[in-house]
Amino acid sequence: MSIVRASLVLLTALAACSGQRQYGYVNARGEQALPPVTAEVVSVERARATGTPGQPRAIGIRPGSDSATVVAEFLRQADEAEAEMVSDLAIYLHTAEGLECRTAIVPETVTRSEWHPPHEVQVTVPQPVRRMETTYQRRCHTTTRLETKHVTEYQRRCHTTTRPVTRTRTTYSGYGSNRSPRTESYTAYERHEECRNEPTMRTKTEYVPHEECKTEPVTSWVTRYEFQRETRFVPGRLETIRRQRLRELAPVCYPLAATAAAPGANAGDRIEGQLHRRR
Repeated sequence: MSIVRASLVLLTALAACSGQRQYGYVNARGEQALPPVTAEVVSVERARATGTPGQPRAIGIRPGSDSATVVAEFLRQADEAEAEMVSDLAIYLHTAEGLECRTAIVPETVTRSEWHPPHEVQVTVPQPVRRMETTYQRRCHTTTRLETKHVTEYQRRCHTTTRPVTRTRTTYSGYGSNRSPRTESYTAYERHEECRNEPTMRTKTEYVPHEECKTEPVTSWVTRYEFQRETRFVPGRLETIRRQRLRELAPVCYPLAATAAAPGANAGDRIEGQLHRRR
């Protein structure tokens, strides 16, 4: 594949992704790629069949200008004018003999077939593999053991004590109206009960729960997916590739007085076409 054809294929793919059209342009110098455009270049017959009215558009060009550049500029302005289609596209040049030469530019579909021979490819695919594997799991359980402990307990102990208590009393001496009181102190002994908590050490035997854990091996069948290389056969196929391009036809020359330029155009070198806008 030549460099020009490779660039055409790449630009065509990019234009398809963006919703635009990518035209190749064929003139006497060969084929080259035009910038992507939205407007579609159609034949006069197709434009008439759609019933969409056309508006003449003409752009003057300088002598010696490259025709591909001129066509690309015309299509760019057609996009700016929101034209849906462009028809009757042609370049008009003048000679020193007083002739006007019209070079029609027509759309065409290029179809080519490309044979892809059968071949084998290496692919990576996941395959299930079943094998015995041993893993280690931590398992815990509760056990009860008899344990002897020394504990301190408190017992309440009480005893009786006698303590002296000083008290006062009033006595009377004399008789009748001559009695007189007298206060005196005396000591009496009273019994009291005193209690206190006293520690007592003793041995206590009881069952105590304990959690015991250990790691144990566990063996089981497991299925793993491993990537493996696999050879696959790809049958041969014939691919048809279609693309759009614009071609310059042979110029047709005639006396200048026998033709009239499009409205708004001068009589100099120019490119003309019909713009069909969206309704």
